[in-house]
Amino acid sequence: DWIIESLNANKPYDRMVQEMIAGDELAPTDDKVLRATGYLARNFQSDRLQWMDNIVEHTSKVFMGLTMNCVKCHDHKYDPIPQTDYYALRAVFEPYNVRADPVPGELDAKKDGMPRAYDATLTAVTYVFERGDERFPIKDKPIAPSVPTVFQGELAVTPVSLPLTARQPEKREYYKAAM
Repeated sequence: DWIIESLNANKPYDRMVQEMIAGDELAPTDDKVLRATGYLARNFQSDRLQWMDNIVEHTSKVFMGLTMNCVKCHDHKYDPIPQTDYYALRAVFEPYNVRADPVPGELDAKKDGMPRAYDATLTAVTYVFERGDERFPIKDKPIAPSVPTVFQGELAVTPVSLPLTARQPEKREYYKAAM
């Protein structure tokens, strides 16, 4: 419903993309914006490596028009996309995890909570996996978060000061009032 509501409200597409990828940092107390991070939370209950692969794959296809699946294992055969670009994009999402925030009126937050993507491990390190195999990380070359080099852009990562309720949703007023 968030996408439909955003389109009906004539929200600019670039703002929609920002909210889908970083809504938790743009407006950490606005539940309407936080709903957009559901884009990142899909498939989160599967294995973490598969979840990361899905995030990179869908983000590159949807927002960049690039298929980067094969770049996980080797440089792209036809496009100027090196294998390291896959892992640099993955490094953007590596700190993420998903939690189920409590929803007032629902007893089981784990089952009925609102999935939220958040930065769980800010010190998370990303490595290239030799031939795409997670059993063989190349640990002498950590990869920094970045956009694919074909875009010739730089990614400026800056810390964001978040309120306590971003880390502890049970401290939100509506939640305390409902319990």
